[in-house]
Amino acid sequence: GEKLFEIKSLAHPILKIEFSPKGQMVTANANGQVAFWHATGEIERQFRPHQMAVSALAFSPDAQYMLTGSRDKTAKLWDLNGNLIREFKEHRGEVYAVAFSPDGTSVLTGSWDSNARLWKLGEISKPVEFKGHWGAILSMAFSPDGQHILTGSFDNTLRLFWSSKRSSVRFLY
Repeated sequence: GEKLFEIKSLAHPILKIEFSPKGQMVTANANGQVAFWHATGEIERQFRPHQMAVSALAFSPDAQYMLTGSRDKTAKLWDLNGNLIREFKEHRGEVYAVAFSPDGTSVLTGSWDSNARLWKLGEISKPVEFKGHWGAILSMAFSPDGQHILTGSFDNTLRLFWSSKRSSVRFLY
């Protein structure tokens, strides 16, 4: 492919990148900043959702919200104007992975503490916890129908969970 442009001399390493629902480039960096970029390479807006590195970022299916995860052991739900909606604080380690369910009613967080947690939005109840990895959860995804959760770990395994149960199937790589 042909390089369209390059952004040089960023102040901090970029830990996560995504395209926003509006097609903007979005970066999360080691200083806790999230920036929305124009296609020209100029920052449209930025904010600091965490005091430590932002290591995870996802957008809701309806394009109204953004979920961030951080080395500060929290995940946070934001509207796209940067207003905090909810904070998720149950992890005992850095949050490296976040995801929205396909219907946007739940979020999933994965952490250095080796656990994934499923949070129902609109409810203040405790999250459902998915255990079994002995290493940090570095990636995760919902199945298209939202019935299953897949987690990838530093322990070199994938685990497939029912989203409403605690059973798992282990795949080794």
